[in-house]
Amino acid sequence: MKRRFEGWAAVAARLRERAALESEVSAQRGDSAAYLNAGQRASLTAIADRIERNGVVIADEVGMGKTRIAVVFARCVTESGGRVAILVPPGLGYQWKAELKSGGIGAPDLLRSMGGFLEAWERDEPQSWFAQPVVLISHVFANWHMGASSQPWRWSLLPHTIAHWRKSQGKSWPDHYNDPQGPHAPGEGNRAARIAAAEIVDATLTRRLPARRALEAIDALVHWPRSLEGPNYGLHGPLREALRRVVGIGLGRFDLVLLDEAHKSRGDESGLSRLLNQILLCDPDSRRVALTATPVELEVQQWRGTLERIGVQGQSLDEVVSVAEEYADALRKIRAGWRSSAEIRERFQAAAMRFEATLFPYVLRRDKREDPAVLAFGRRTGQGLHDYRDETREIAIEPQDLSPAWRQAVCAAEALSFVARRDDGRRFKQLRLTISHGQGMSGFVDGGDVADVALAMNSLEAASEVLDDPAATSPTESRRLARLRWWLAVVARTGDPQRHPLFEHPAIAQAVRAVEGANREGEKVLVFGRFTAPMQALVDLLNARELLRQVDGNHVVAQSKIHDSQSRAIDAAYRQWALEHQAPFRIARNDLDEVLKQNYEAEHRRLERSRAGLTRVLREGVSLLQAGAQGAIGNRHRLALEAFCDTAEATGDHDASGLVLLHRALMEAVGGLEANRTPVMLARAFIDLLEAAADMDASEAEPGEVDELSDGAQTWEAVVERLAEEYDRPQGSFARLMYGATSQVSRRMIQQAFNRVHGHPAVLVAQSLVGREGLNLHGACRIVVLLHPEWNPAVVEQQIGRVDRVGSHWARQVEAAPHLPGDQLPRIEIRPVIFRGTYGEHNWNVLRGRWDDLRAQLHGMVIPPRFALDLQGKEDAALLQEVMAMAPNFSPLAGVPAQPGDRNANGEQPS
Repeated sequence: MKRRFEGWAAVAARLRERAALESEVSAQRGDSAAYLNAGQRASLTAIADRIERNGVVIADEVGMGKTRIAVVFARCVTESGGRVAILVPPGLGYQWKAELKSGGIGAPDLLRSMGGFLEAWERDEPQSWFAQPVVLISHVFANWHMGASSQPWRWSLLPHTIAHWRKSQGKSWPDHYNDPQGPHAPGEGNRAARIAAAEIVDATLTRRLPARRALEAIDALVHWPRSLEGPNYGLHGPLREALRRVVGIGLGRFDLVLLDEAHKSRGDESGLSRLLNQILLCDPDSRRVALTATPVELEVQQWRGTLERIGVQGQSLDEVVSVAEEYADALRKIRAGWRSSAEIRERFQAAAMRFEATLFPYVLRRDKREDPAVLAFGRRTGQGLHDYRDETREIAIEPQDLSPAWRQAVCAAEALSFVARRDDGRRFKQLRLTISHGQGMSGFVDGGDVADVALAMNSLEAASEVLDDPAATSPTESRRLARLRWWLAVVARTGDPQRHPLFEHPAIAQAVRAVEGANREGEKVLVFGRFTAPMQALVDLLNARELLRQVDGNHVVAQSKIHDSQSRAIDAAYRQWALEHQAPFRIARNDLDEVLKQNYEAEHRRLERSRAGLTRVLREGVSLLQAGAQGAIGNRHRLALEAFCDTAEATGDHDASGLVLLHRALMEAVGGLEANRTPVMLARAFIDLLEAAADMDASEAEPGEVDELSDGAQTWEAVVERLAEEYDRPQGSFARLMYGATSQVSRRMIQQAFNRVHGHPAVLVAQSLVGREGLNLHGACRIVVLLHPEWNPAVVEQQIGRVDRVGSHWARQVEAAPHLPGDQLPRIEIRPVIFRGTYGEHNWNVLRGRWDDLRAQLHGMVIPPRFALDLQGKEDAALLQEVMAMAPNFSPLAGVPAQPGDRNANGEQPS
């Protein structure tokens, strides 16, 4: 039987005890031997100081390890008899399971849907959700698709629960409940709902008050016949909230709710808000803890929504918002008058102290000012702590450098926005907003939109004549339509209809130069964009240009011809090669397929020999790893390897065994020269591929429980299927695209490959909504290109956080160069693509202003570097440091903040 929750005092004691134990490990064996570093240990103690009174926002900067703090916190709650719900964004369930496992906590798979909820009662040995100490729930769990056409099992939990509740209260079954033809009658899905309802009611009768009171309220509210009508469960249906309440009762009461990426879906009507406020069953003794690197994004008023999510209400919440607005106003004034006015500095200091003191009970934030690598960089360079990031290397497109056709296109886009009207179509008015990043250009340049609008205008004119509409046939309207046609024709002349216009787009061209330049210096590059067509064009063009370089250098290319999907990109690469080298490519375009075929056939025997020895090399590498304890070799890893080796050696059928696919995947993963591909390197790459391509999170089976050979063969079969999806494709692998349609398996495999210093992909182009959160991409990359800069600075911080993390490639580079002068040390580079003179430049300027505000609240950067470029001597520098030291600091290592008017031991106000 589950023991009663001991309370938050017991949890606080366990948190302090764990922090002390971790400190002992650090003192005896070094900080690297401890599960938690000094900042994380301090966070545990700070949470212990607060959690008895209220919830907490763990707002550590991206990459500082706040998830590990949350895992230890969750374990202390479960060890105290409490239950924990962890709300996770879609796609991050596997990472959370891995984090929990590393912290000694088991949990069911991420709960994503109503079907997943009912599945717990479909098993041979059902284990109810309310029996689970830790439950992982997707942010979008509450986004149910229900309505008149929904199958009854999707909503029948509510009528089943009402029926069982009434029976438990000594009443008879509701009318027609046991009718075998009713919508709630037992069926494949309804059976699970009926079992779940019975268990929910039985458990509620013996559980604490929140669940019982909730069921009593639902029973009083719901009219029985209406509960059997599917339309009542639609998006705004009258019974949808009641169904949510019943599901919440089925999940059980939670003592702690951990909300990951708490800045997402802020609206009251969002699925996440409904999950928090209508499904999860909590009471006043429960606590919420929010994890987010960006508790505010665009405005200080967002502190209200963030703190509401951890349960702050009433006067306390109003006070926080008021103080935050006062601090924002003081920020604006200090940036303008930090040199000239002592009064402005004093007022800013007072506002900053009030802001810090007011948020102190609720907010913890560790940032890069505590990162050992950042501190070491500052000491070696003598620069500010934020200067390890270089944001000065903009990838700029200057109007004077454009071809005449592109200059005309930019001007035409501006003209169209003024000439076009709403009824002409939104795309004509919006072209000025999109021309800088290429979104929507294809239609205009290939003539499709020109033809469409001409047809529409001709129809309009014809109809006007029939209807005798004076306004439409007036000279003014005729001239406007003529101007619209003329400007559209100017845009259409920008490109050749036989070519892909985006391959010639100035922003794509400049991004290609920047990416290839970094790659020549041995660096991988992460590119973020919003719009799929330009991103795909960038990937295709990078791969086409790389293919020409490989062919020109007589290197191996893993394809025997140019596929149709590559053709236009290859044509563009040929044109660009001729311009850049002042001479055509040495192999004619029509001869390229034949050259590729000859090269591929010439390499065939060598590849055969390499593949033939792969099983031997992998077995040797795994043995070395096991003998040297250099890596974890699980039972399923070993079984999968044996299944592969046995099949490959017994059949000799490369396709059946997956040998060709595995060989290609390993060669791309390890890269480099063949002589450097050691057995251990290949074995590690093999294990990484298994982890990415198969579900390797399942616990090890006890000996004798399963047929080991069968288990290994099944694992390898699943891996081969996923390798085929990922590596049996015509596109090159130098650059890869990760966007909404990219499967979760592919994302994991791309992530794993990108984090290797050698091998492909060398460039990852990620759609902002897909790659900005949750993915660790810091293993081999320190350069981020913003192909389409965002409007929201918090999104950009999340993007940069993919590479700016503890233990990053950049940190290792700095550590590996102890004698390099400070001015030659590498930095994390953020390189926006800016199309001067267009709306894109306005976008970047707005973003920078918002970014400054965000950093002043959370990063301690009161005066942005661009505002302090003209320092006049030591006095200005000292004054700047004095102002920067006034910034609020929510680090658990900083101690209790001073209050305005406090005096130190000498009777002076602290500075």
